[in-house]
Amino acid sequence: MGLWKMRCLAVGVAAGIVVGLGGCGGDKPATIPVNAQQPFDIVLGDKVGLIDYAVQRMRDTCMQAAGYPQNLQAIPDRPSNPYQSLTIKAQDFGPVTEDEARRLGFGHDTQGEPPRVVSFDPNYDLNLDRCKKSAEEKLGTDARETRQSYNGLVNDLLAYRREVTDNVPADLPEKTLRCMESKGYTVADRAEFLKKPQPQRFGVKFGVLDSVPEVTWTPPQVPGTVQVGPAIPARKYRPTAEESALAVAWFRCGEETGRIKHMVAAASALQLRYVEKYQDRLGELNPKIEALARNAAALATG
Repeated sequence: MGLWKMRCLAVGVAAGIVVGLGGCGGDKPATIPVNAQQPFDIVLGDKVGLIDYAVQRMRDTCMQAAGYPQNLQAIPDRPSNPYQSLTIKAQDFGPVTEDEARRLGFGHDTQGEPPRVVSFDPNYDLNLDRCKKSAEEKLGTDARETRQSYNGLVNDLLAYRREVTDNVPADLPEKTLRCMESKGYTVADRAEFLKKPQPQRFGVKFGVLDSVPEVTWTPPQVPGTVQVGPAIPARKYRPTAEESALAVAWFRCGEETGRIKHMVAAASALQLRYVEKYQDRLGELNPKIEALARNAAALATG
């Protein structure tokens, strides 16, 4: 893969590339190594998760002191990366084994979710705003603005997804459709499929996630109360028999055409372009996120 022209610096290295962030002109540019296979590793998701968790725990501790222990009782026991979807995974583009295609169709099992806290108490709401503001200020005066800006940056980076299908070999949709037709699957609108090749266009009924009562929990709307719902358990996706058969055919055609390989390569190349496009904002915000994460770690262990 060729390297594009960087405004400040773009140097080939064994692990990927190095992107110059800031420092144009006579100054030596700051550099950040970029993984050519996973370019969005440059986004500091783990550090953002730590920041968010520290704010949430400080906020909830403040709420407990104000007489509202519900949030602290429902908080997860560890931080999580809110940007995990930025990582390119072959599974994002369909089943990667025949067994997976047969078992899951085109769906995914879900992980459990923590309990929901629902307020019908205006005093709770006022304290929640106060406690969150106080927690953010402990991290830094610009903590809220920095996090909002970082979320905006990530949303802009995610726009690459809309371009992936336009950056695979031009004949891939036609090859995919011919292969699927050879296995007995047809589409109502051939032109639409070639424009956006999706298995849903074959008109097969798809399955659903397991239904669990925790998902449909409705809190009793009692004024002046704060309700804590049940934790939502992990759920299995149950494909229809027709969906499983379609997924197996889709997987086999993917193997014949190299579809997933082409999609992953296109996604990596696009992420690299987006890193270049937004390098100034990454250069501005990453150091701020790192500083907030250091503060969050100190507060978490202090």
